[in-house]
Amino acid sequence: MIIERKPPFARETEKINMHISDIAYAYLDRDWNNKNARAAYTRIYYVQRGRGELGIGGRRVALLSGNIYVIPAGLDFSYSCEDSLEKLYCHVNLFCYNRADLLEDLHDCVVLSDRKEEIERVVDLWRAGDVRAALQLKEAILHTATEAVMQAGHTTAEIRTYSPLIRGAVAYIEKNLRADLTAAEIATALFVSESRLQKTFRQEMGTPLGRYVTARVLTVAEEKLRLSKHTIREISDSLGFCDRFYFSRAFRARYGLSPAKYRRNISP
Repeated sequence: MIIERKPPFARETEKINMHISDIAYAYLDRDWNNKNARAAYTRIYYVQRGRGELGIGGRRVALLSGNIYVIPAGLDFSYSCEDSLEKLYCHVNLFCYNRADLLEDLHDCVVLSDRKEEIERVVDLWRAGDVRAALQLKEAILHTATEAVMQAGHTTAEIRTYSPLIRGAVAYIEKNLRADLTAAEIATALFVSESRLQKTFRQEMGTPLGRYVTARVLTVAEEKLRLSKHTIREISDSLGFCDRFYFSRAFRARYGLSPAKYRRNISP
């Protein structure tokens, strides 16, 4: 018997995580409009009835019944509805081990046309509301996300390998995530020099350690703004920012809006 193993592939496959932060059915009218809808998550619209419109890079994309629309994280776009629109929507991220979002790399809206039966099945699963339906719905959403990535041609990225040092650093960051977390603290916890940690982290993760920590902290902040009722000051304090004004500047630099405006703009 011969068994061929690919440990890096198995490890990365295990760590690819589809994070669904919201899923609901929306009945929309003319009140559904926004000129600046950039978000930290990918929106997937399963349009069942009606019509709406997206504005992306100076062009218009019609939201038509029977189509699925995948709008990637970080994309600047607008949306509107002249009359009525019904859709199941979900907010998702598809994170790799290094917390890079595979869907963010799409850079443009992906339209999957003529999917009426698929949309009806997804809506029926959502309405069923039991465990079996939830598992099938998650599988269907992952299939949609995977199809969008494939259609956009982003399927050839190599599987990276990560040393025990970097895996330990990532685990420590996740356990102690806060804005004032330093490379010196992480290095001390892992019994290595700060310079070695910084160099190895940049080589393997493709980004400086400090930038990675800041991005992770702001990702958590974005979710707290969207999914909790905590005040901006409470969110800032809980994540170790020196004050809410520094938090606001950092958040605006990453997401293009202040925390307060970002929270007001949240919509299906």
